[in-house]
Amino acid sequence: MLEDFNEKTPVTSRKPAEWPYYLWILVTVILFGYGYFGIYLMIVGNPELLSFVSLLLNTSMQTIGELLPLTIITFLTIGIVAIIGAYALLQLFAALGEEFLLFVYFGIPGIIALFGGYMIIKGGFVGILFLIPLLIVIIVRKKLITAAKLFEYSVEQVTGNLQTTIPMIIVGIIKVLLWTGFFSAEIYTQYLLKGATQEVRYLAGLVVFFVYLFVVYGFTYYFEAANVFIFNNVYHNSDERGLREAFKVVKEMRGAIIGFAFMMALVQLIRKITRDVTNRGRRDTNKNERGAILWIIGMGLAYLMNFLFGVFMFLNYYTLVVIMVKRKPLKEATKESVKLLPRTMVTSIAGNVGIAAAELLYKFLVIIILTISGYYYGTWISIRYNLANLNLIIGIFMAILFSFIGYGPMVSVFQPVFTAYKTFLFNAALDLLEGRPLPQHIPLKLREALSEVINSLGMEKVSVSF
Repeated sequence: MLEDFNEKTPVTSRKPAEWPYYLWILVTVILFGYGYFGIYLMIVGNPELLSFVSLLLNTSMQTIGELLPLTIITFLTIGIVAIIGAYALLQLFAALGEEFLLFVYFGIPGIIALFGGYMIIKGGFVGILFLIPLLIVIIVRKKLITAAKLFEYSVEQVTGNLQTTIPMIIVGIIKVLLWTGFFSAEIYTQYLLKGATQEVRYLAGLVVFFVYLFVVYGFTYYFEAANVFIFNNVYHNSDERGLREAFKVVKEMRGAIIGFAFMMALVQLIRKITRDVTNRGRRDTNKNERGAILWIIGMGLAYLMNFLFGVFMFLNYYTLVVIMVKRKPLKEATKESVKLLPRTMVTSIAGNVGIAAAELLYKFLVIIILTISGYYYGTWISIRYNLANLNLIIGIFMAILFSFIGYGPMVSVFQPVFTAYKTFLFNAALDLLEGRPLPQHIPLKLREALSEVINSLGMEKVSVSF
């Protein structure tokens, strides 16, 4: 029960099993080796394809060689724009993050309520339904305000600890390589099984997809775990905030971290299977009765799995944080995550919704920055090389190039905000429920808000220290 959190919960000394980590390393090597080497064998074994690829590579290398200085300048410019743009956007959200989330939480339901009120005035009593969102946010308003304050504080800590953006940028680059490896492996698998039945090819594709998911989740959680360590020390005002110290702890807990990645990949695979069953049934609905039945069953399974997946993800909201903060094995970390959720449920959900909305705005601004920068860079090139007649074409091409190359790294910079939010909320809840005051370096208004909402389920209030 929740009262269990009143007991002191020291860091465990039991090290998680290492075999999930070594399995992940093996699977990663297999994915890259099978994918890229398979594509190589497929190209070499097809003379026409080999001739086309050779011509393409030769032409590309020759073009790059002729335009090497311009190529270097272009990539350096993209890097500079991405770095300055991402930092500027983080500073913007650090200054106005609370106001933006408050608009998301209260402004949007308010606009919907106004529309509902207009419908009611016109005699459409269905407009009453449009008032419900506003009523809900009014009921949980204190938790929403706390989530907004904690979001802005999280962004401030990311901007103050920019080393936390490095792991996520690395993950973004790795994901591109992994996607190409998965795409290559999928193509080669279907090439090898071109004479097999559709069912066999589908099952083989599922295996490749699961391997890809496992590897991607492994890299994502491995690097995110380092940020959990850093933000945990930020919360406790510890000086150990370097990536080297963080990855030492990640290495210690890597078995549990990769086990968590395996669990998430397996759940995602099950979701994909249910969606595929639904889609197949939809295609066959008009063909025969069996297809209609399959579609109905698939739809039911898809909705059920989507619901269960949402519940599963929510129950594991703190699992990675517990693994790194409490040094718990996966099973125990999952249990602690489930125990703590009732105290922070609304604030956790509100944080996810608000941060997702902020991320959407962030991505939109990233595209604007990259597109405009790329276009004006392209116009500069057209003037510099006396190609004024191609001004528009070069500008559009550079806008696309800037967006294609710079989008991933710039978006990755925002990811630590999610990690910071969860880590701070977990630590605050744990401190208050175990009878400890919140750290004094946290802003007073945020301390008071966290204390009130976490203790709002009937537990004796914990005073905020100065």
